[in-house]
Amino acid sequence: MFRIGQLGDVMIFFALGPLQAGTAGRKFSIETPSARTTLIALLIEEGRPVQTPVLLKRIWESPPKSAASNLRLYVSRLRDQLNSIDPELGGRISTIRGGGGESGGYLLRITADDLDIMRFQQITARGLGELRAGDPDAASASLTRALGLWRGAVGQDCVFSSRVRAQFDTLDQLRTTARERLIEALLSLGRSAELLPEIRRVLELEPHREKSWENLIRAHYLSGDIANALGAWNLASEALRDGFGLDLSPDLRRLHLAVLRRDDDAIRRFTEFS
Repeated sequence: MFRIGQLGDVMIFFALGPLQAGTAGRKFSIETPSARTTLIALLIEEGRPVQTPVLLKRIWESPPKSAASNLRLYVSRLRDQLNSIDPELGGRISTIRGGGGESGGYLLRITADDLDIMRFQQITARGLGELRAGDPDAASASLTRALGLWRGAVGQDCVFSSRVRAQFDTLDQLRTTARERLIEALLSLGRSAELLPEIRRVLELEPHREKSWENLIRAHYLSGDIANALGAWNLASEALRDGFGLDLSPDLRRLHLAVLRRDDDAIRRFTEFS
C-alpha cells in the first residue's frame, strides 16, 4: 500500500470496486446511494474544483429543476457520512461560493496517494514505460501491482449520466491494456501456456483487441504449439478483418511471418511487436 500523510499508511478513497472510504487502516462503505454518487462525481475531478452545473450533469442525464437544491442535500449527507468515519475526511470537502456570474461548486481535496483510481493510472503508466524500455521484470511487477488495486467494477451501486459512464469505460479500457501488457511482459520472461486462459478471457470480452491476438499467437508458439499459433493467426484475421472490418497491422503481419519462419528470438522479444 502507499503512504498518504495524516491518515496512516493506506489510501483513503477506494472506487475500483464497491465505493469505500478508509482511515487508520480500516475501510467503510458509503451507505446512502446519493452520497455514493456525489462522492464519485467529486473524486473523478482528482482534487480539482468542479462547478455546480458540471456536477449536475454528472449525476443526472437531464437535471430536474430541483437538482441544485438536491445536490446541496447530497453533499451534506456525504459530509455527514465522511465525518462519521473521520472528521478529517468530511473536512476535505469545500464549498466554492459563486461570484462574478459564477455558479459556485465544490472541491474534494485529494492527491494521487489518496485515490485508488489515480494510483492505478500512475502505476500503469510506469509499467508501460518500463515495458517500452525493455525491462519486462519491472513492468510485470508494476502492472501486477496496478491491477491488484481493482476489486470490481468502478461506479457500482451508483447512478450516473452517460458522461460519467464514458469516463468509466475509458478506465476499463486502460485496465484491459494493463492486462494485455502484463501478459506481454510475462511471455518475454518465459511464461507461455499458463497464460492462455487469461488471454482467452480478454478476447471473449473484446475480440477486437489486436494485442491480445498477438499474445495468443505468441503464447501458443512459445509453448511449442506451432499449429495452434497458426490457427490463432487465422482466427485473428477472421475476427479483425471479417468481423470488425479492420486492417491487420504491420506488427501482426510481422508476427505471422516470424511464426512461419520459426524465428524463436523475434517471437520471444516483446519489443519486436510493441
